[in-house]
Amino acid sequence: MAKNPIRSEDSATPPSTPTLRRSASQAELDVDPEMYTPSKRVKTLYNALASTSSGSFLVSNDKLTSSTPIIAPNLEAVPSSIPQPDWSLVIESTSDLSYQSYQQLVEENKKLRTNLQHGQTLVKAQEGIIEASHATIVVQNLHLAKLNVALHGREKPKTSGRQLIIDSGKGQVFSSDEILEGLRSQDEKKKEAAADKQQRAEARAAKKAAGARIAAEWQAIKDEHERRVGEWETTCQKHAEEGLPKKHWPKKPVRPPKPTLEDDEDEEPQDDGGGEDEDR
Repeated sequence: MAKNPIRSEDSATPPSTPTLRRSASQAELDVDPEMYTPSKRVKTLYNALASTSSGSFLVSNDKLTSSTPIIAPNLEAVPSSIPQPDWSLVIESTSDLSYQSYQQLVEENKKLRTNLQHGQTLVKAQEGIIEASHATIVVQNLHLAKLNVALHGREKPKTSGRQLIIDSGKGQVFSSDEILEGLRSQDEKKKEAAADKQQRAEARAAKKAAGARIAAEWQAIKDEHERRVGEWETTCQKHAEEGLPKKHWPKKPVRPPKPTLEDDEDEEPQDDGGGEDEDR
């Protein structure tokens, strides 16, 4: 009698089903780069630069230092191993107009095809060199942009609101009038800055409230206009059923213009001192 095989604890776990989903990187490799949009090409370039040790700093937030090397320009030429086509075949000679045998035509056709293949190889090599030069220019442009940011930070250092009120080169008495006056001046500047900040905050709050009020007024104007237009359409339909000529129909209501902040400021009452004159 055959014995049942002993099952281990690992064999009790059902096997996992292999997924058919490929990784994003593999899917991107299978896509023709010619089908990429400009934004997709820039994203692909940034991802490629981020994956390299020499170009990752260009797309990172790290500060640029003098130890970061600048990529050298691409001055590559067409390799000498690539045969040059015979460009003289482009010029039509007088001998080509004369009678040629079948064998001569075959040889000429073969020569033209061979030189055309040489020209195709040369064009592909030049396109590769141009593409490499363009890539070098893009990387150098990223380096210069990062360098420009670093220079901008050095040209405009952070300003401090503190003021030196003592002369460190001489002995000072901290209860002297000059030091007390300097402390008072600092306190006044702080109070002025705080008052200016509070005034700007109040102006922003007032502008926001005025905008909300104007929006509510504009919505009320539109609702009222829609109601009047509905009444006008009902009246016109009634006149049409009665056979009344259109020249006797009422005109379509015109919607008032949208109120603005300038109109709201003009409507605010101004105190010209009239109350005091009446009291007098």
